[in-house]
This record gives sequence, C-alpha cells and structure tokens, in this order.
Amino acid sequence: MAYFKSIFLYVAILIHCEFNGVFIKSQNFEDISPLPTVFESRTLPVDENGNFLPRYMASVGNGHVATTVYTDTVYMNGLYNGERGESHRARIPSGNFIRMNPPSAQVQNQTFALDVAKGVFFERLTVGGARVEQRTFAHRYYTKVIVTQLQVTTGTESITFPLISSSGDPSADLSTPETGDFGTQLGARYMCAEIVQREDVRYQETIPKACSISTAVPTEVTFPPSSTIIQTFITAYGFNLESIEADFNAVVNLIVSGQHNEVYDTHVRAWTDLWTDGAIEVKGNDQLAKVVYGSLYYILSSLPVTTETNSPNEQFYGLSPGGLAYGSLLMDYQGHSFWDTETWMYPTVLYLYPDAAREILSYRLAVTRASRDHANETGYKGARFVWESAATGREVTPDCCPETRDLQVHITSDISFAIRQYISMTRDLEWLKETKENYVTNACGLLRDIAEFWTSRSTYNASTRFYDIKGVMPPDEDNHGVDNNGYTNIGAGYSIFYAKYAECLCGTSMDMEVPEEWLDLAKSLKLLYDEELDYHPEFEGYVFGTPIKQADVVLMGFPQLYDMPAATRRNDLLVYANVTREDGPAMTWAMHTIGFLELNDLEEAAEIFNKSYQLYLREPFKVWTEAKPPTLGAINFITGMGGFLQSIFSGYGGLRVFPEKITITKPRVLPDSSGLKLTGIKYLGNVIDADISPTNITLTLRQSSSGFPLTVSSNDGSPIDFVDSITYSTQVGELQLEISSKTPTNCELPYDKIGAQRQRPARRDNSDAKQITSKRQSQSSVILNCTTPGLIALTFDDGPSYNGNTESVLQALQEKGVKATFFVTGYGWDSSNLTADPRKQELLRRIQREGHQIASHTFTHTSFTETPRSREDIVNDITQLATAVRDIIGINLTLLRPPNGHYNSTVVELIHEQFGYDVINWNLSTEDWSHQDNIEASFQAYLNTMGDASTSTDSFIALHHDPVPRSGELARMAIDYVRSKGFRFVTVGECIGRP
Repeated sequence: MAYFKSIFLYVAILIHCEFNGVFIKSQNFEDISPLPTVFESRTLPVDENGNFLPRYMASVGNGHVATTVYTDTVYMNGLYNGERGESHRARIPSGNFIRMNPPSAQVQNQTFALDVAKGVFFERLTVGGARVEQRTFAHRYYTKVIVTQLQVTTGTESITFPLISSSGDPSADLSTPETGDFGTQLGARYMCAEIVQREDVRYQETIPKACSISTAVPTEVTFPPSSTIIQTFITAYGFNLESIEADFNAVVNLIVSGQHNEVYDTHVRAWTDLWTDGAIEVKGNDQLAKVVYGSLYYILSSLPVTTETNSPNEQFYGLSPGGLAYGSLLMDYQGHSFWDTETWMYPTVLYLYPDAAREILSYRLAVTRASRDHANETGYKGARFVWESAATGREVTPDCCPETRDLQVHITSDISFAIRQYISMTRDLEWLKETKENYVTNACGLLRDIAEFWTSRSTYNASTRFYDIKGVMPPDEDNHGVDNNGYTNIGAGYSIFYAKYAECLCGTSMDMEVPEEWLDLAKSLKLLYDEELDYHPEFEGYVFGTPIKQADVVLMGFPQLYDMPAATRRNDLLVYANVTREDGPAMTWAMHTIGFLELNDLEEAAEIFNKSYQLYLREPFKVWTEAKPPTLGAINFITGMGGFLQSIFSGYGGLRVFPEKITITKPRVLPDSSGLKLTGIKYLGNVIDADISPTNITLTLRQSSSGFPLTVSSNDGSPIDFVDSITYSTQVGELQLEISSKTPTNCELPYDKIGAQRQRPARRDNSDAKQITSKRQSQSSVILNCTTPGLIALTFDDGPSYNGNTESVLQALQEKGVKATFFVTGYGWDSSNLTADPRKQELLRRIQREGHQIASHTFTHTSFTETPRSREDIVNDITQLATAVRDIIGINLTLLRPPNGHYNSTVVELIHEQFGYDVINWNLSTEDWSHQDNIEASFQAYLNTMGDASTSTDSFIALHHDPVPRSGELARMAIDYVRSKGFRFVTVGECIGRP
C-alpha cells in the first residue's frame, strides 16, 4: 500500500481530517467499563471545542453493510462509484441515523458503549424517571438489515421525547433515486438508485445500484407509565429490492407480532456463537484484553457471515484497510483491497474462522479474469493481480501513485501464499478444485496462473546465470524501481514451487501441468546475501544503514518462514530494526515483535509489542489510526489490528504454518499478563485450544476430525496421538511442538529455496520454445502479418509525443473500442528524453492504463543498417529503452520494430538471441510520416491494400505514426473502413498468437 500516496492525496487527507477535527489536543476519553468486551464512555469523542468526532466513533457491521454509529452514511460490500482510480465506496444515505433527543437538562447518567461480545452499540440514560436504552446493530442473521431499537422502562409517569432522524444530503455517488411506499403495516418507504459511474464498463455490463427499505421513524415517541416497551426501526440495504425483501419482511413480521426481543436475541446469539467458535483471551490484563477483542471485532464486522443466515450471502469483495465502515473518495484508501488483506488481516482470520478466510480468497478467484487481462496488457503471462482492487479486479490505484500501481507486484505472490496457508490449515480440496459459476478458473488454475506470471516477470542474467526480477517496488515503499528484492523474489519462488505441489493435490482439476523448467527457474531466482556482514540486502545496490519505511527483509523470516541460519535471521532483524522509520505504519512493529521473540530478547519484544498498539489506539471505542499523531492516516486501520493479532498468535503464541504441519515454538504469555488462551484454532477440521501460562502450555482437542486424526510431538519426545488434553512445560529448553495429521497428502513438499542453482542461458519463455521456433520458421525471421486470417493489428510508431497527436489517437481508439500496439522510442519526434520528461512518461502510463500493448522501437530510433553499428551499440540501444519502460510502468517488452523497418539477418538473430523479442514489421503502411496532415492520401493505403482482401485468407499489420498531425482522425477513418470489411482488431501480441 502506498501510505500517504502523494502530496495531492496527502493534502486532501489532511484537509478532510482537520475538517472532522482529527488534529486535536489529547482528550481524556476514558473507558469506564471493567469488562474486557465492553468499551464505555460518558461522552462521545469530541475535539477541544466540543465538536463531535465521527471518525473516532464506533462502527457496526456484518460484512454486507456497515455504518459508523451516529452518521448519515452506510456502506455496502461491493458497491463502488467512480472510474478506475476514482473508484470508492458509494455512500448510501443511512436510514439508521436515529437519536433520541430529550431535553438535555433532564438527562442523567448518560453513557455510550460498544459491546463487542454482542455486536451492539448502546446509548443509555435516565430522563424523567425513565431508564432509556438505544441499541444500534447490523444484524448477524438478517444480514441485509441494520436495526435501531429503543427500550424504555418508565416510572409512575409517562414520558415523551423527540427523535432525530436524518439520512443527510443526497449521495453524490448515486443518481436521482426512485422512491415510493413499500407496503407494510409500519409505513415503510423504499429507495433505489444507480451509481453515477461504473468502475470499468468492460467488467460491469449493467450499472450497479443501491436499494434500501426503511420503516417510518416518528418525530416523537411516548411511553406509558410503569411499563417496559421496545420500539424497533429497521432499514434493509442491497443491490435490488428482491435481494432484501426476505430479511426486511421477516424482521417486520417480528416487530408487528411484538417480538422485539427476538430481533435482538437472534443477533446477540450469532455473535455469542462466533466468539465461542474462536477468540483470543488475555488473562490478568483487562485493558490489553479490550484491545485484542476490539481488533478482532472490527475485522469480523467487515467479513461476511458464514453461518446460517435468513437470506443467502452475495459475492464478497475483500477487506480494505479501513474496514467496511470507511472508504469515501480520497479517504481511507477508498475501500480498496491491497496486500493488507492477505498479508496482515487474513492470517488470524484463517486460524480461527477458516470459512471467512475462504471468502477472502474467493474474492480473488472472482476477479481472475481481470487479473489475466492485467498480465496480458502489461506484457506478461498468467494472472497478475492489481495493487488496488475493488468491484472488478481492475487497477483502481489513483493516478497520484504510478509507482505503487505499476511496480508493487508482490501482491500476486501474497495471494498465492494465502492460498497455500489456507490449504495447509484446512486441506479443503473441494474448494481448491471447484470452479464456481461466472468464475474463469478454480484455485488450482489460479495457482498455476500466478506461477506462470512469475516465470514471465523474471529475466535471465547471462553474467550471473541467475534469474532477476527487476524494476519492482518492495514492501519498503521508500524505494521503487529496484531489482531483486528478497521478499519479492522469495514470494515468486514460493508461488512456482507451490503450484507444483498443488498440481499433485489437484490432479485433473489443474488443466495444464506445471513444467519442470519453471521449477528450475524458481531455484535460480537471485537472492541477495552479504557474506561479510551475514545479512540480506533489501535490493541490488542497497547501502547498509539506509533508512527504510516499514518491514521488508524481516518478512522473509516471518511470515515467509524462509530457511536461513539463526545468525543471519538475527542480523536481518538487528540491521533493519535500527533503520526502520519511527513514523512507519502500525503493522510493521508486529513483525519486529515476532522476530525479537525468536531471538529471546523479551525486553525488546515487549517494548515493541506495546508500541505496536499504544501509539495507534484511539479511545474510547478502540479505533485504530494508520500512523501516530499528528499524521494519523487511514481510520479505522484494521491492517494494523491484523498485524497486532499476528504478534499474539505467532509471536507470543508461537504458531507457524507449513504445508503439512503446524508448529508452536516457545509459547509465552503477553507482557504484563498472567495467561493467554487461543481458543478455537482450526486445523484440518480439528478444533484446538491452546492455554498458555507462565510455566506451561495445555493443548486441548475440543473437536476431532475423523478424516485427519492428529499427533503431537515435542523436541524432547516422540509423536503421541492427540485425543484429549496434553500439557507441556515451557520452562525446559526452547519448547517446540509439532502437530501433524496421520493422513498425509503423499505429495512432494514444495522445494522453497531460491538462489540454489545457476542456469544455462534460456529463452524468455522456455515452455513455448518449440512453438516459437516453428512459427518463426513459417513466418520468416521478421513478422509481417497475423497468424490467423481475418485479423488486423493497428500499430503506432515513434511516440509517445506530447504535441497532442498521441492523445488524439488514444481518444479515437477509446471511442471506437479498439486496442492497438505502440512501438515507442526514447527520443521521439519532439526530441525530448523519455527518462527525463514527465509528460512523455505520463503518456506512456496512459497507453498502458487504457489497455494497449507497448513494444520497442529502440531508444534512439537509429537505423540498424544504414550506417554500421556494433553489436554492443545495438544491444545498448534496445536495453536502454527496455530499462526505461520497465522503470516507468513496470513491464518487460516482448516485441521490437526495427527503426525505419531496416534490418538484416545478423540483426534479427542478435535480437532473438539477446532479448527473445519477436521482430515485427508490417504489410500495410499508411506512409503518414510523408503525407503528414493529408490524411486522405494516407488512408489510400487501406483502399489499395485491403480492397480485395478476404477475412478467410488475409491478415494485416498496419503502420501508423501517432506523432503526425491528424493521426487520430486517420485512425477513426481506418477503423470504420476495416470494420466494414469484416476484419477484427487485435494487438500485435494477439495477432501473432503470443498475447
């Protein structure tokens, strides 16, 4: 994630936060409840001027809908408005912003409480001799519904007080709504409205809409004397009325029949069952226990309910750093999913609630089509996941942040690693193999796609005989365009190794095998190591002691669990702990906590552990901010909560997950506490409790799985059957427990070691080498047309140019819905340097962003043959452009057009040998470089060449130049004519059968 992504976005965040009173002097928001699951205060969060701070307020949610209490906004899973980088959660006007408003002089004993055990926000007070309780909750059984209840117990007199109800201003994210009566006894009204702008029309054929149905809210309420009465007000939210009617009508029937308590009790029971199913209990430190419960609650509030519900769940759309209750335009990462989901929030969800973890992964499966397209459009194979994802899986990173968008590719292996962890914990082969309706593949196919992406993203280095992954942004976002980042390269290797392991698990459910050549490549990925200092440099050229933003190399030790000597792991931790920025994001310190616990440095670990939450926690409702004051960043930062929970589970709890076992190493209690209980760990269908005291750990098998009976072994004993409870002392040596199944997979474990062997020189795509050779032999050494009749590839040379003509071509292509191929140069017609001119760089990004293919026309556009050129000079010319393009947009080029179309067999052989590029010329030239703005003369080439052409026998590669005058007009004319002839437009990659 690009935290504080640009000056523009940063300023926007500051302005918004200041407007909402975030920059305030420290306020004493005291939590007055002694209960670890209740966060209670006598006041709502306000600034020093008494202004309400909604962004420090508690939220309620159930994975389908969420709202920050006492605000006029509801957000719904999967509902986004805005195109590409402007995609953000669409605000739905709330039907649940309801406040009782008795005369303030009469109010006594007013408190506000978030009870996470019940998933309910309470406001309680006494007024006029009556006890009043208001409840707000997103129902966990009737999941389309948010409920507001008033329970009033009166004394000897009746009481009347006003109600305030407001849905706020009309939503800027929704079109003018259709409204009307919804026939019930409670006077309900409905609203339906389409979003204003789709994220990507290619993946959203219809315009999404939001609908709500609300019961009427009176302006005042009266309660008779000596009675206890509940009034219930509800609003249901969904994508259409049909999807929410069942929940709405069911709750209305309960209300009409007077079963208000049943509305409340079914919700509370569902939360009680959830906490019984899995929890983290801290003993002897109630304040720390509150932080733990709060962190779990806010993450769970953003996840779908996986137990029985009244109406079926819809597709889940991922966890965002701010949770489901946040994500407006330019705020809180706009509700997008990043690596935060799989790397930071997901692990604890997996350990306790694997069904919810499966839904997280299924979101990635649902957008695999877009991920395959993204790989293709950026010059790679397989599936490449975007850095920021929302409704469609297309890239929605704002334009402010091209480096994170284009270069932070480790997200793809993070997703593969998450699938690996899920299968390791569950052995859920049914999910692995199942292809759902509207999904383009199953998880077996996705794992292979990810592996294939990394084989195409890696480049062979003939001098080192290793494979490099160049031009990336690592987790340390202070650096970008770097080569061979250890975390990235290990993730790539793991993705390939695990795909081979999954091939065994999947059997015929993986459509194609994982070639052995891919494993050889993975073993040959470069891993940087400094022998003298015995540590891993972060990237090629890293200078020892250079400050970094956040955890990076330390992630190799955990969560990647990369096998290395203990001394090297220690040095990595010590080196990077000393240079990590103090103002880094919250979750970084969790990884350092885990590391220092490995080193048995308990004092340092405790200090960092306390720092990992105390600096980021906002009272009274345990809301987290991304950064410490005065720059707070995203709210409510569940990414930080996820890291914090990992430091408990895998730091003090010692849990590690491997493909066919889990281990618990050196379990300890948390600082300033007397015990830690990890309740409901799910492993292969078994349910395990781990109860840790200062002297012992007791493992209890709460529920066994007949399919996967378990054994437990310690480092001082042989395996024993795990059938009940087993207690081990933590005081003797460094205890390590290993839990595994008696039912192994019988699949060879992943190799999981990179940099282990050097390679002989290989072509860019070994798996297709024979195919490529045969095609070249049949088409000659330079390609002039497509492999399939009926196709035509539009190509544009010599750009990009900021004279307005490249932009006119892009506009024409967008209007006509055509994808083209741009053969770009370092110095174009405007003579400016691509590496130094931000205008040309932005044009290059736009070309990529709009889905066109980018190819090489060399950096200098100097003919290969008109004047003698050395091999070294030609190689440098091609390499210079390839490096520039990779640094700017993060892709490797695969096609080259010789400058002026000039070549000879020696040059072509050199290009094939050194770069593996396909060499492309044309069989239809507009000669527009000569005709300039006489587009009628240029267009004559189409009439002359295609006049008698047949879609059954002919295909074309057409040559244009985007910097020439009126190039956009010429493109429109050509497109219309070609379509009238029945030919189909493709990129050159598609034209030659290598998209």
